[in-house]
Amino acid sequence: MRYISFGECNKYLFYPLIGGIFNFIFNAILYLIPEKAEINKHPFVLGMNAGLGMSLAIIPILYTHYKFSKIHKTENLKATKALENKRNNFKIKLEKYLIIILCAFLDFTQKILIFVFSKNLTNNVWIFNIIFLNIFTSMLYKNPLYKHQYISSGIMILGGIGLNIINLYYLKSNEVSLLLLSIFIEIIYSLAIVLAKFGMDYRFCSPFEITFYEGIFALIINIIFLLISTYIPLKKNFKYTQLLKISEDGNGKKYLDNIILYFKDIDFKEVLFFIVVMASRALFNLFSHFTIKHFTSSHVILLLIMGEISLEWGEKSTLDIVSYSIIFIIEFLMLLIFCEIIELNFWGLSDNTRKNIKKRAGEVDFEEFESNESMEIDDGLELTS
Repeated sequence: MRYISFGECNKYLFYPLIGGIFNFIFNAILYLIPEKAEINKHPFVLGMNAGLGMSLAIIPILYTHYKFSKIHKTENLKATKALENKRNNFKIKLEKYLIIILCAFLDFTQKILIFVFSKNLTNNVWIFNIIFLNIFTSMLYKNPLYKHQYISSGIMILGGIGLNIINLYYLKSNEVSLLLLSIFIEIIYSLAIVLAKFGMDYRFCSPFEITFYEGIFALIINIIFLLISTYIPLKKNFKYTQLLKISEDGNGKKYLDNIILYFKDIDFKEVLFFIVVMASRALFNLFSHFTIKHFTSSHVILLLIMGEISLEWGEKSTLDIVSYSIIFIIEFLMLLIFCEIIELNFWGLSDNTRKNIKKRAGEVDFEEFESNESMEIDDGLELTS
């Protein structure tokens, strides 16, 4: 008997891998070249940038609607009439768009809190998302946790405490509020992820829809804030200039952001930064939604773990680097066990994985028999071309 084996592994695991790569690219740009990228100094421009990128999800939405109407004419639709009626039910539609609006608001809040602060929130609070995600999931789904999940999440939490102890050693007293802010941001992010998962599972939302509406909401709100901040300077006695990102013109006037000052310093490199940041942020968001559609909410941490790799090794001692690396590897392995990508076949740890539960129930995984010509459209239906 093999003590370690692969669990739930399929083609959809490319989603968290690709999303994680884009998350890493975004964070690398944001933290490695902060002085060269002018966009990093403008929080509402950053928010508008992310919103614009996510809004481009309208393109696949329009394409899939066109494909749907084309196939509908040939009456090659696999969905039952009962399912179609349920999807068009007024209450279901109302709940669907309420979920989407709430996800959009939470996503905007989480991003703008990150963008407006001058100091990078480089702690490891994101590891505790495993707690927040499971609390919100339990509230909505009532799903139990099993032995392998309790043990792996417990080790992840202990590792997270270890990593944050390293960071707390260097934390200044006036930065404690930023740590609390980081926890609040991760709670908001986790709630948005679980709500999006619920919408896709039970309210016919699609990854494209959620990404688009989050994007258009962020785009509109950030444009409004950007226009207001551009033409209304801060008071001279404003107390938080060291805490927040501030734009200053040649006359000494300070702004929360200023689109005129941004365009004044723009060049070809800045345009390139703008496009790369927009694409990486939008694709990270989209592949996060793809990931939770096909797996659990906790699988989104696979995307986060790549983007949260520390980019500040030069500021750490050798002992800190070794400790960080060991804990990071343990965290990653425990995450694979929690998400059942790796199974431990001893002490009954693999008895209640999804794969083994399906086997006991005699269920067949139809994904192995899907036609290569099938495509998924924006409302979650499967159509054949």
